[in-house]
This record gives sequence, C-alpha cells and structure tokens, in this order.
Amino acid sequence: MQEKTIYLEPKTQKRAHRANGILHLNAAFFILKAVAERLIVENRAISLFTLLEVVVGVAYIVLFVKQLRHQHTSHQARVSWLEIVGAAIFYIEGMHKMHAGADYIQYAYFGLSILYLLMGLFYRKLMQHRYLHLDALGFSGRLSVLRSVKFRWQDIKELRSNNNKLIVLDQDNQEKLLNFNFFSNAQTAISTLIDYFYQSKQAQEGTSQILNKNQIG
Repeated sequence: MQEKTIYLEPKTQKRAHRANGILHLNAAFFILKAVAERLIVENRAISLFTLLEVVVGVAYIVLFVKQLRHQHTSHQARVSWLEIVGAAIFYIEGMHKMHAGADYIQYAYFGLSILYLLMGLFYRKLMQHRYLHLDALGFSGRLSVLRSVKFRWQDIKELRSNNNKLIVLDQDNQEKLLNFNFFSNAQTAISTLIDYFYQSKQAQEGTSQILNKNQIG
C-alpha cells in the first residue's frame, strides 16, 4: 500500500495563530492610519520608511483576508508570508519606539521581528511536528513533544474510535488509548488511520490466500 502522512493540527496552535493575526491586523491598520495623518494632516514628504509602512500594512491586510478565505492552514507551504510580514510590522513598531525616545522596549520589538521572521521561513517544519506516518508495516508518529507512538499492523487486532480517542486492541486483547482530543482534525486523522488499517489487513489476507493457493498447486 502507498505510504501516507497525516499532519495533526493542535487546537491551541490554531487559536494562538488566529489571535496573533488579529493583533497584527490592528497594528497594520494603526500603521496605515499614522501614515495617512503624517501625509495629509502634517503634510510631510513621502520617505522610503513611509513607503515601507504602506507596503507592509497593505500586504498584511491582504494576506490576512486570504487566510480567512482558506480556513484550513496549509501544512505544505514552505514559508508563511503572513509571519514574514508580521516580522516587518514588529520592526516598524520598534523603529517608532526608538524614535519616540524609548530606552529599551524597541529591542523587544526587534527581537520579536527576528523570531517571526524565523517562524515564517521555517513554517513547514513548525506546522508538521505533530504527525502520523502510515506504511505497509504499521504506523508511527508524534502526538506531543514528549510522546511518540509506533505500532505494527500485525500486532493490532482491532482499531476503534471513541470521542476523538483511538483505542488500539493488540493480539493479547490489551487496550492502548491514543488521545486526539487536542487536534482540530482529530476525526479525519482517526478515520483515515482506521481505514488504512483495514485496507492493509485485507491486502495481507489477500496475499496470504494467494500464497496458500500457490503452495497447494
């Protein structure tokens, strides 16, 4: 059977990502409002930094709206432009703090700018650190930072689900519980895993029947 990888989506991670996006959206509107006041009310000349503010503010709004239209976060994207533009917003805010005469707070913004830049550049690795990998021999993966799992199909007698939990019954009728309740795609992951298990079991039974017929013949 063809190998398959299921990427698990932690609920807290998605909520934090959404909340953080809203905060940056507010910052983007604030930046654009400040630019408009400087250009229209104060009649200042357009500088390169002002152009950067406009580009970053508009880009974040466009990217945020695009993300809302695609509710399911793409785990296949190599980088996240939303995080990268978010890093630029932190940089702009840090520069404003520095020019306002802040003593040290601007360095916190610059630090966050670097952090978000790294998050954006390594987005795929960050989003794919919780997963299940299925192949002809069994399945393995990581459900949390501290917990990895590994099972062989031949050691499993039955798989069944119960309220976002996967019950693994081994050949000795011992049950092991895998909790998927912390993942937003729990039902999809569990259903895919169970379907793959029974398809693999049928394929193995079919192979065994062919081998037995060949031996008899």
